[in-house]
Amino acid sequence: TRTDHLKRLFSGRRQVMVKASKEQIRELSRSTSDIWPVANDRENCHRPYNVLKKKPWFANRRGRIYRVDPNEYAPLHRHDIAVNVFNISG
Repeated sequence: TRTDHLKRLFSGRRQVMVKASKEQIRELSRSTSDIWPVANDRENCHRPYNVLKKKPWFANRRGRIYRVDPNEYAPLHRHDIAVNVFNISG
């Protein structure tokens, strides 16, 4: 279940962290500059979305997870992606 998965994730048994190099970020910026911000409709294409303003998808004493999917922010639909922000506290 989702709760079990999150408990395993935050229990420290499984730690996966992906970090992009500066060169990878630079290359992504170059290759996506013509389509950023991602948009599939004219109305929302330049409207920012602050994921930290919404209620956390999951929270405990170790941190919070905020999630945005294409149902909440239409420009993500074009690339079929969701965005997760992890705010981890010590």
